[in-house]
Amino acid sequence: MKKLFTTVILILTCFSLLPSKTNTTKPNLFYHSLEATFLTLQTVDLLTTWNGNNKFLGVEQNPLVNLWIRNKPVTVVITAAVGITTLYAFRKLHKRNKTLATVGLIVLNSAVGWVVYNNNKMNRNVNAAVGII
Repeated sequence: MKKLFTTVILILTCFSLLPSKTNTTKPNLFYHSLEATFLTLQTVDLLTTWNGNNKFLGVEQNPLVNLWIRNKPVTVVITAAVGITTLYAFRKLHKRNKTLATVGLIVLNSAVGWVVYNNNKMNRNVNAAVGII
């Protein structure tokens, strides 16, 4: 399972580093780093959610995601599809409005970053309460 997950993440990371079809002659490294950060945060979110659910520390709060979160292969495929689709939409937006696409990815990364922070905080609090830490 870890090998499949690692392969999917490597493919997504390579996708994020492909040059967008803009008319610029040099790649926008800041924008591409935001894309790579989004994929990394999405991966860490998935891992921290599984960590909490595997230890019976919590339940996925999103009722839609809760339908498939326990089926890891399906979750990896859906997460990858959502990540690719999101980055594709932002690349399309980046062609028309670079500033809006950049600000949008910063906001999106901040939101996913908060989710990762919250997952880690909840896992840490429950681990401390049961004496794991």
